[in-house]
Amino acid sequence: MKEHPQQSLIDLAKQYLQEEPDALYRQEIQELLLVFKEDDRARLELADRLVGCLQFGTAGLRAKMQAGYRRFNRVSISRAAFAVGQYLLKSASNAKEVQKKGVVIGYDARHNSQACAEESACVLTGLGFHVFLFPKMVPTPLCAFAVTHLKAAMGIMITASHNPSLDNGFKVYGSNGAQIVAPVDEQIEQWMQKAPAHPAMTTLKIAEQIQKKLRYIIDEKTNDAYFSAIQKSRFHNPKDGAAIRIVYTPLHGVGRDFAKRALYEAGFSQIYFVKSQSEPDGNFPTVAFPNPEEAGVLDEAIYLANQIDADLILANDPDADRLAVLVRHPQTRKLQSLSGNDVGVLLGLDAILHAKVGNKHPLVISTLVSSRMLSQVAKGEGARYVETLTGFSKIAHAGLHKEEQENAQFVFGYEEALGYCVGNFVRDKDGISAAVRFVEMYAALQEKQESVFDTLDALALRYGLFRSLQWSIRFDGIEASEQMQTLMRNLRKNSDLIVSLGGEAISVREDFLEKIEVNLQDNILVYSTSNQTRLIIRPSGTEPKIKFYLEIVQPVTPNDDLNIKRVQADDLLKQIQMQLKKQLQLS
Repeated sequence: MKEHPQQSLIDLAKQYLQEEPDALYRQEIQELLLVFKEDDRARLELADRLVGCLQFGTAGLRAKMQAGYRRFNRVSISRAAFAVGQYLLKSASNAKEVQKKGVVIGYDARHNSQACAEESACVLTGLGFHVFLFPKMVPTPLCAFAVTHLKAAMGIMITASHNPSLDNGFKVYGSNGAQIVAPVDEQIEQWMQKAPAHPAMTTLKIAEQIQKKLRYIIDEKTNDAYFSAIQKSRFHNPKDGAAIRIVYTPLHGVGRDFAKRALYEAGFSQIYFVKSQSEPDGNFPTVAFPNPEEAGVLDEAIYLANQIDADLILANDPDADRLAVLVRHPQTRKLQSLSGNDVGVLLGLDAILHAKVGNKHPLVISTLVSSRMLSQVAKGEGARYVETLTGFSKIAHAGLHKEEQENAQFVFGYEEALGYCVGNFVRDKDGISAAVRFVEMYAALQEKQESVFDTLDALALRYGLFRSLQWSIRFDGIEASEQMQTLMRNLRKNSDLIVSLGGEAISVREDFLEKIEVNLQDNILVYSTSNQTRLIIRPSGTEPKIKFYLEIVQPVTPNDDLNIKRVQADDLLKQIQMQLKKQLQLS
């Protein structure tokens, strides 16, 4: 980390101490100042916390809930809310109109989420904006839906999704209901840098917001409209949905009541909740990380499902924008986890075949790090396909753009990290509507005496066997960012670090920082072989991790045993993974 002069850091710390209203956060800075001169790490820690401001990643602003301008607290969030307001005022042709359209504000069950939502409301009403607040914690997709439903100018969701319990975040939606992208995020960051000190901001307390008729509580009609949109967008109406036994867990988040209502309204009433994980709890006591991708996170759901012989396990992450799925195999009767790519291809095919698009072409979208199989399925079924960089903001904006430019209708988008957008009524990933879509597809296949495994087999025979493996290296401490940058720099400088994958020589190496097109530039490295094996390496946009995405494609014939072929392919993926870890000296 870059060194900063002692006096400038001391001045920054003193400035921050004057702004921070929370005594515990002030104490954090004071304790670092006490050992500042003798302790190099304290000096680095202060610089990491105080120099600059929060920056947008692939899912908004995220940071640990600690003291500092580059951490998540009332000081940094007031700056973010101020910046959102200033951006809207300065970019609007009619300031009064945009103030009246206002900003939707939602929050999840994480610690301090509600307080930061209220802080945002105080700042925005101080700038003259109407604010539309949910009366209780809600899933992220409901907040995104409310932006377009209420015709607001912007939306803010206080959430860190599946991040560790010490993190929180500030997600921003444009008036189109999609997460903001460049240059909007960059302009908001610039306004954050110009924000006045926290005590100097013009803010309105709740009573003043009500008195001036700037504060509105979002009523149940918006929730009803969301659930109605889910039901209207369904493709199937299975006759015996009530017979399907579903185990569901919200992983200590907000999804339980919303998933229950959506599934019940779709006719699926046999839902069994993992009791230890059903209540919202920002400590996430039963899991190390509340991410359904992590090993062991769904163990309690699996135990319950085996106790009652459930057909399916559905799991949302804490803000219910992601969905994990396990399905009991009809022959082996064992629960089998479906990857994000499996679910994405299944839901994508279902949308291509059954979405009502009139005389338009169905449009499906996935990201660079997701399986290439959906592109082949779309081509085979006569649908339009678009590939974007990582992040659902990219998927949503690509869908909106294509709908404007071509005779196409967006019907589905996904990213391999368990994120799915089923239709265009929510322009972000939505674990609630995706759960309904998956279960209705599962039930429709059952009525034809088929299974999702039959569908995956048929797709493999037609398009090839696509198998993938994703893993990450986590970095901790104040040096995390620098260590991640060092690894990416070394990979760029030393092309001989990765020369083959599974014995096949690298034929194409792409550095997306060198892409001329602005919308394609990103901190991504792609390695490909002539037999379609592909490795992608990129830093996470939400956590201090470097992510690795490996995919192989193998041809199959009707005479092949697909189960054996999958095992062989997965063994090859693990061998390549071990080879890479050894070459790059990664644990």
